[in-house]
Amino acid sequence: AAIRHRHILIPFYEFFTGPAQQILDRYFESDILKATLASDAVIGAMVSPRQNGSAYVLLHHVMGEAAGKKGVWAYVQGGMGAVSDAIASVAKKHGADIITNAEVMSVLCNDSAHSSMKDLPYHRAVGVQLKDGSQYFADVIVSNATPYRTFLEWLPPEVLTQTPPAISQDYINHIRHADYSCGSMKINCVVQSLPNFSCFPSPADGSPGPMHMGTTHLNYSMQAIEEAYLQAVAGKPATRPVIELTIPTSLDKTLCVLKQLHNDKALPSSYHIVQLFIQFVPYDVCIDEANRYLSDDDGEKDDKKLLENGSVSAWDIPRFKEAFVTRCFDMVDEFCPGFSQSIIYKDVLTPVDLERVFGLHKGSISH
Repeated sequence: AAIRHRHILIPFYEFFTGPAQQILDRYFESDILKATLASDAVIGAMVSPRQNGSAYVLLHHVMGEAAGKKGVWAYVQGGMGAVSDAIASVAKKHGADIITNAEVMSVLCNDSAHSSMKDLPYHRAVGVQLKDGSQYFADVIVSNATPYRTFLEWLPPEVLTQTPPAISQDYINHIRHADYSCGSMKINCVVQSLPNFSCFPSPADGSPGPMHMGTTHLNYSMQAIEEAYLQAVAGKPATRPVIELTIPTSLDKTLCVLKQLHNDKALPSSYHIVQLFIQFVPYDVCIDEANRYLSDDDGEKDDKKLLENGSVSAWDIPRFKEAFVTRCFDMVDEFCPGFSQSIIYKDVLTPVDLERVFGLHKGSISH
């Protein structure tokens, strides 16, 4: 097959190993167009378009299809939770019991209390223990958590060190030392009116137009992306991060009920959900950068000490976190004047929040 298709071997190899910029420069002249495409080469990865490997990240995001259309993405009606609901519905029909709000603390092995498999020569996963102390046992344990959490945080340490090994040490080393840097952050907003783009104004009646139904890339140039990357790898949130803006309610108004935000009443039809996906936000912020947002007041002196000994993240400091959120909103305002004033609610998920809420090690969305 390789000989028969040898004419594509070099482009194939380049897509999997080369830099995105090299490919974009070959096919496009406009820097703005290249920067728009290049944002898909860095989303979810702490790389720049000039780095080897970024071409594959770009390919990964533009390949595939949705609803029979190649190279496009799509919304799930009812939100991504609708996918979980569909899976749960099918599972229940087949006899599954689903327990929610049940945080797993550890995987139980055959030498655990109440196990009937203590005589097995190897450690074998036989159940899980929840945060409230309750235990559940089964013949097979399936984990959809990250490999890091499953193998390095939940399994008993002796499972990883026993002789003969229950799990390949090469595999454990690979998980332990993989590069989990990601640099992604999410801000979900409820706004009183649709963003009105200066370059493409909204319809006069306030209804969603074509400018609201796709993904909007907010970045200026290839050099700006490179500078944002260099700041992030230095432990500083980008001065001008890469931002992708989507408005799922432009196509699916079932999402904008949110009664708890509006005195237990459905929100007005003019309200929308706007999602900001932000790139080049480091999980580990350098201390000097965080200290810029702290004063010498007694309370903030304590925050400085906690930062220095690693007890808290810079993202735990409200002033630091809010300053970066404001920076992102100001950037959106440059393209959509008045956007920040229209926000009535925001849900901010920093890399640290992504780890704590979703169990994504170091906030890596590509676990």
